[in-house]
Amino acid sequence: ERLHEGVQLKGYLDTKLATHIVTIEEELVAQRLDPKQWCLDRDAVFATGGQPEENLRRLAEIRVMLGGYARALLVNDTEGADVSEVSAGAVALLEDHELAPVRSMRLLVLKHLQRAAGTAQVRSMLSQTPLVDAPWVVSWRSSGDAAFERFIGAALLPQWNPFLDASGYVECAGGLADFMTSGDPGKLAALAQNIGAKPRVEARRMLGTFFMACYEELGLRKAIEAPDSQPAWRDDLYQWVLTTTDLPLESDVERN
Repeated sequence: ERLHEGVQLKGYLDTKLATHIVTIEEELVAQRLDPKQWCLDRDAVFATGGQPEENLRRLAEIRVMLGGYARALLVNDTEGADVSEVSAGAVALLEDHELAPVRSMRLLVLKHLQRAAGTAQVRSMLSQTPLVDAPWVVSWRSSGDAAFERFIGAALLPQWNPFLDASGYVECAGGLADFMTSGDPGKLAALAQNIGAKPRVEARRMLGTFFMACYEELGLRKAIEAPDSQPAWRDDLYQWVLTTTDLPLESDVERN
């Protein structure tokens, strides 16, 4: 109650205060919410405006639902129990492509599973029923989310990266990873401008590192993509390289 009074008094939420309130609300929600009735109205949950404390209550309900879904999946994995009774509300949220935070919600389910069962077991669960055929997992796979693809197929990939010690490699790989995840070329453009601003010799060396990162990161993802599926970001990245004026490319041969 004192935390809620603080919210009402200040009229805003700082990170620590929001975290404390959501933690408390999760405990209360778990006590009063019947798992068989875990089905929230989408418009109500993600309504804009409203009081900050009410928004945090909604957030707590979502987190409890997703955590309950993850626990049901674990029981299903070990005892063959039916998850349908507690999955309807959670799955409805995870399947909604129009929700901006849908990726974060999906990651939260994986995080719950990972903490309880370990990374190897989560990968195994994603390859078996009920998760392998779950619409939200199928949709996530087909979306071309590079981080998700790599998480699922990590066991198929080499663990050693021969380019990792190259100066600037982590920065270049990070820019590529952000583009593959979000489709936003903003970080790539900033990276390219940073390369172009360096003295010519250093810029050429960094440009080589950028293309080493392309070779490594895109090649690894190609190894775990479905044969008949190519994520949209591949063509988008190719077009960006062909058209950007930020990269200090000195000829069409280099650009192509």
